This record gives sequence, C-alpha cells and structure tokens, in this order.
Amino acid sequence: MNKDKLDNETEKDLQDKRYLPMIEERKEENSSFMKEWHKNNPHPMKGKHHTEETKAKMSQANKGKKLSEEHKKNIGEFHKMKKERESAIVEAYLNGMIVSEIVKKFETGNASIYRILKRNNIELKSK
Repeated sequence: MNKDKLDNETEKDLQDKRYLPMIEERKEENSSFMKEWHKNNPHPMKGKHHTEETKAKMSQANKGKKLSEEHKKNIGEFHKMKKERESAIVEAYLNGMIVSEIVKKFETGNASIYRILKRNNIELKSK
C-alpha cells in the first residue's frame, strides 16, 4: 500500500467520530451510552456456564504464562485490604462487637479478622 493512499484513508477516517481523540465530553457521552446499553442488553454469558472441556482448554492455554513483576504487584495490591476498612474492623472490635458479627458486617473471613487484630497488637477478648 502506498503512502498517499494511506494518508487519504487516514484523513477520511479522522473525519469519522470514532477516530476523534477521547476528549472529556466524548468520554461522558460514551459512558452514558454504554450504561444505557448494558441496562437492556445483559452479558451474552449471563446464566450460562463453560463446559468442563472449555475450562480445560482455558486452563491449558494459561499454563506456563509468566506474569511480569508489575502485574504480580498489581494483583497483590488488589487483594490487600484498604487501610480505612482495616481501621473500621479494629474499631468495631474495640467497641465491643464480636468477631462473628464483624465477619458478617464486613463480609470477610475469621482468619482475616484475627490477622488484622494481631497485626494491630490487639489482645483477643476471652469468652
């Protein structure tokens, strides 16, 4: 393909709205459109399940893939509990809430609660 033809196609495509830079107004417009679209169009896999064969194929395709250090760090950060939430759990415990109530309120496991209390040097109340 020659450069002149490519330049002409590029100029033509740039006139199309899809190729405009994502300015704030356009981002907002696109966002509202997609929110409305998703209200009326559920995900095509909603209510469906992958077959065991498909699950095996996906598993095999991902075996041996190496994650970058940055990706590993991002995964770790995602799984860490936010400081505000951890503080709220500590405060709830110190205000007399029992662990089982904290588990329900914060939708987390017993082990996480005990780990947070230990990390914050809080002695467990005896029964």
